Amino acid sequence: MTKLAAKEISPAKSVKAEKKVAQQQQASLNKQERIAVEAYLLAEKRGFQGGDPMSDWLQAESQVVQVQG
Repeated sequence: MTKLAAKEISPAKSVKAEKKVAQQQQASLNKQERIAVEAYLLAEKRGFQGGDPMSDWLQAESQVVQVQG
């Protein structure tokens, strides 16, 4: 096996890459969960009457992004 081929399949780099992807997916999931909670709280605040789930989601997303920076 050439050095180049060994570099391409380096287990250490592969594990680091997998961890990075997992962290990004986790951060994204956490963001989605926070948005969902905020959207729920917006609907709850108005007694679940009227409103629009998409508008709640977009407003919640805006709030989460502002807090997250």
